Amino acid sequence: MRIAPPQDLPKSLSVGLPLFVFLGPAILTLLIPNQEFVEIWIESERGLVENLTTLLAIIGVVVALVAVRRSAQVPNQLLTVWLVLFTLGFLYISAEETSLGQHWIPWQTPDWLAGVNRYGEANLHNVSTTIDRIPKTIVGLVVVLAGLGWPLYRRWRGITSGSATDWRRWFLPTDGTLLIAAFFLVAWLIDRTLVALDMERSGGDGFSHQEHRELLMVTFLFLYTVSIARRLRTPQLSADLAQPYLDDWPADAKQEA
Repeated sequence: MRIAPPQDLPKSLSVGLPLFVFLGPAILTLLIPNQEFVEIWIESERGLVENLTTLLAIIGVVVALVAVRRSAQVPNQLLTVWLVLFTLGFLYISAEETSLGQHWIPWQTPDWLAGVNRYGEANLHNVSTTIDRIPKTIVGLVVVLAGLGWPLYRRWRGITSGSATDWRRWFLPTDGTLLIAAFFLVAWLIDRTLVALDMERSGGDGFSHQEHRELLMVTFLFLYTVSIARRLRTPQLSADLAQPYLDDWPADAKQEA
């Protein structure tokens, strides 16, 4: 049975970026003794964690659009729809994280929105806890089950690379996102534990675990999109799409092809 593509991300993305976003903010928080500096430049809405989340979402829009263009070659056109949804999703994340740019260029929130927003900002996730928590919980479960569970199951079952006509080759995560999914799960468990212990603000260590978890989630979505875009590169895709049909040709026709 062959359905999963091979490792498709360079180590700088599959290992380097996850290590940076998982350990970087925490290490900086521990090394910097000035708590006020940490709150302003690492934890705040204009700090490192929030800006990294926004930056990855903005780059994700570009990568998703590239993948949309390349996806026209794949027989399953649902992949194009899927990637368009990711493009819109990254746009939404970048808009929400910056409150439509208010964190960078301050402007007045309309009265109708300021009146229902907990912080008077131009975003939706602070209007209702339902809008804020339910989508994040759903996406978090998908990250764990698809990003961590599927690659581990594939390894356990010995499933290797499959044909370009199999939908799972394009939609399911690969080993390239395994590490970031594992880091996300660790951060999620830490965050939920602190909530259960009523220590969710900073866990007593001056670190915002919830914002860090959101950064890891967006990093997974970004790497997953990059993974699909790289799988859709034209030379390799053309060869992969031809292979199922070549397998059915007579031997002399294969040689001519």
